[in-house]
Amino acid sequence: MIFYFTGTGNSYAAALGIQQEVGGELINITDCLQKGRYEFAPEKDEAAGFVFPVYFGGLPSIVNDFLERVHFASSPEYLYGVLTYGGRFFGAGGMLEKKIKDSGLELSAVFGLKMPANYAIMYEPPREEEADEILEGSAKRLEEILEQILDRALVKEGTSKSEVETSIKFYPRYNKDRQTAPFYVDDQCVSCGICAERCPVKAIELIDGTPTWIKETCVFCMSCLRCNAIQYGDVLKGRYRYRHPIFRKKTKGKTECH
Repeated sequence: MIFYFTGTGNSYAAALGIQQEVGGELINITDCLQKGRYEFAPEKDEAAGFVFPVYFGGLPSIVNDFLERVHFASSPEYLYGVLTYGGRFFGAGGMLEKKIKDSGLELSAVFGLKMPANYAIMYEPPREEEADEILEGSAKRLEEILEQILDRALVKEGTSKSEVETSIKFYPRYNKDRQTAPFYVDDQCVSCGICAERCPVKAIELIDGTPTWIKETCVFCMSCLRCNAIQYGDVLKGRYRYRHPIFRKKTKGKTECH
């Protein structure tokens, strides 16, 4: 079984690639939290993996919430993490290892997988041509990771003391920055409601046809930014918004917001 969380498609694509080679059920962490599904029973000798992005050197809030609730009928013999990142990996592996340990489990391996960055609120993400070049390298790296998963290698990247200390230093900013107050929609909005459907923590609600952020904080996954009508103060105006090719949809030569 492979548990995944994704915002703009990087981690979903990685999880899908792992499933195609390793097999097992592909399980969306967002769906689990929304449906209250936390009990799992791995088959004998079945590996279990967690695939998700790195935020500020640590774990997305939704992944933290899930790991605090998940329960296995029997401990997976091999438990691994594949963490996608666009900037720096830092000590994200150590952050996951600690969270797994706090949940009463033991992490066997953790791997970092560099992919195109998506944090458009802070910086300009790579455009399609550059992103596709990065993804070529990601595909080769994923092949290496897959070999190690199949061999059940005990590899723990991003777990050194210095790396974890760096994550501990930067991670608090994640909880500080993920405020929803600056989000709004401009006159490009067509009231389709897709952003509300897409939000993993239901922080957006369509009120009188206008997407409205009803929670003070969200996961900051950038999933809603696949629509160009969504703004965040003035920082996103004219800025490219990244999404993995798996989420790029074309209709009559134009890219859809969803």
